Amino acid sequence: LNASVAYVNTAHNVEFTKPEKGGLGFALVGGANGSTLRVKDICCGGVAEQDGRLRVGDILLEVSVNGIIVSGLSHGKVVDILRKAEGTVQLTVCRDILPMSTCSGSSSPAEASQEFNTSNSAGQQA
Repeated sequence: LNASVAYVNTAHNVEFTKPEKGGLGFALVGGANGSTLRVKDICCGGVAEQDGRLRVGDILLEVSVNGIIVSGLSHGKVVDILRKAEGTVQLTVCRDILPMSTCSGSSSPAEASQEFNTSNSAGQQA
């Protein structure tokens, strides 16, 4: 018995203030060969965790530092944009939501294995 599950995509904006030292406190995966970028991990104690709106699995659509749309950009380009960002950073993310909450598990699509951690080079979490 095969059951197909329809997902509903919801897009929303998340705004963070990037600290002078450190990053936004999340890691990305994907972005190779035009694949989507997804939030892979949220660092404990970081800006993203303290805010609480960004979730693992969210798809990154746009980074509004200068209104740059990241869909289709390479992983490296998006990493560069986020690392150079200063002050307020607005992300537009899309989240897959099951129409019914009766499922006991979830699976995420296979993504490229590249990661981006917004922590600074000294390894400190934001």
